[in-house]
Formats: sequence, structure tokens, C-alpha cells
Amino acid sequence: MSAQPTIHRVFLHQKTDLLMHLLAASPGARTVVYARSRETVHALRALLAEEGIAVDSLHGGKKPEAREQVLLSFRDRQVTCLVTPEGLIAEYALPEDCRVIYYDFHTLEEDYLSRLGEVKSVTTLVTQEDHVLFIRLKELLEGELEERQAENFAYDRNAAAPPRRANYNKTGSKPLQHKKPKLKNKGPRRKTGRTRKR
Repeated sequence: MSAQPTIHRVFLHQKTDLLMHLLAASPGARTVVYARSRETVHALRALLAEEGIAVDSLHGGKKPEAREQVLLSFRDRQVTCLVTPEGLIAEYALPEDCRVIYYDFHTLEEDYLSRLGEVKSVTTLVTQEDHVLFIRLKELLEGELEERQAENFAYDRNAAAPPRRANYNKTGSKPLQHKKPKLKNKGPRRKTGRTRKR
């Protein structure tokens, strides 16, 4: 099997919305979503779970036995969407009917190419910030790259449009919480035995 690599161009502030739209367009389809950071993995998992998607996540902080349990649930279709950093499950064979969505642009070319020959489809979400990586991808695939637009998705025409999901920032991760300033407790002043000069 050799998947046809495809890309979806989207403004950065709409990337999470497009991911949600692609998943909703094929409910129940087994999908691996690759994100670059653990924070984004956590944020996407929470968001997809809120939308009623059977989702779980993997990251470097999980113990090997926990990873195996998550992957088993994915193979048994108890979980239909798996969010994980790229390369973490490189040694695991994915089901042939699985699709892969690179929420963040890939950095491991060997892993990317191996997925092309293994799964049903491989899609990359491309923003204006990914231009250099996109050129490299076209060179890697020698031009065999299909560009698509998702049906019934309301693409913004303005790159500076405000994000529609106020609870998430541009990368899909949770916003920084406002931290209360810490009060410094200096404690009692030490007596040095010195007297002030008058």
C-alpha cells in the first residue's frame, strides 16, 4: 500500500478548526494526529474529547505499559483517534485502514516516508509559517503532492482574523494562566552586632 500524500493549506488561526472538520467528515475512522509538543497533544486530546470523539494520547511521560494499553485500545477500535508527538510510535505498525494527519509539519522524513507506504492516507496541515518546510516536502516527494480543500469548511480570507476558539491559542495549546505574584517573606532581620553611625 502506498498512500497519496496530500496537504491542506489553512491560516494558522484556523488550523485546529480544520482538524476538527476533517475528523468530523469521517466519523469513526481510525486516525493518528501528530503534534509537535506535549502541550499541544494535551490540548488537542481535551478538545477532541469535548466534541465526543473517542480519543486518547501518547507522550514521552507515559510509562511503556500505559503506551501499550493505549495502542491496544486503538487497534481494537475502542479509541478511534490517537494524538501523539511524531516519532514516539515510529516502531509500531499502524493498521492499514488508518489515516495520518500531521497537525504540525513533520520533522522526521524517514518516519513520514514509512507512513506513506503503510497507511490509507497521509495529510499535512500547512500554514503560511510552514513555507520553507513545504518546499522541502515537495522536493522530497519530487512533486507528487496533492493539494486539497475541505468541503463545507469556511476558510477565512484574512490571515489576521481572530481565532474562533477563545480557549485555545494559535497552536491549539491551552493559554497561559495568570499567575499570582509570590510574596517574598524576608523573615526577621538578623542582628549583626553593628551599631549605626550617628
